[in-house]
Amino acid sequence: MRPSIKKFVHICAEELPLEDPIYEFGSLQVPGQEGFADLRPYFPGRKYLGADMAPGPGVDVVLNLHHIDLPSESVGTAISCDTLEHVEYPRKALSELFKSLLSQFPSSYVDWNGKEENPHTVVGVGMKGDYSFDSLISRRGEWRSVRDVPLREKLFALIVGGKKKVERYMGGNP
Repeated sequence: MRPSIKKFVHICAEELPLEDPIYEFGSLQVPGQEGFADLRPYFPGRKYLGADMAPGPGVDVVLNLHHIDLPSESVGTAISCDTLEHVEYPRKALSELFKSLLSQFPSSYVDWNGKEENPHTVVGVGMKGDYSFDSLISRRGEWRSVRDVPLREKLFALIVGGKKKVERYMGGNP
């Protein structure tokens, strides 16, 4: 997990009315990331489940993003950070998240860091109901200014949701 993505999740935890249970898809804390990649401290007192395709540090439940074995609409908040670039079929994984878990989220926010035509980081948030993301927009400089070392090719982070409406902000302008 890169520091800028961790900061983005922290801002979301502070600013957004996230619902329980919170599932982090791709929660395995790989060697060298133990502790640092743990997002649970940002959600004190909340029902938080780490999910990954293999057991290990940070994983509470083993799930495959290609076939998520959970009842429909059983996830209040889905988090997936620096994960999709490791998934064999990322479009299938996103389809599973949208179809099986997040179809009830009509509002979403998408942003990026880097050059618009070739960003190195993409983030997204989905919310139930009609939600304004002004609080995230006002704090976008906080996560975008965090230096990730080393900077890798096109890494993606995604807190997913929303099929119906995407609010996209470029440089603070809708």
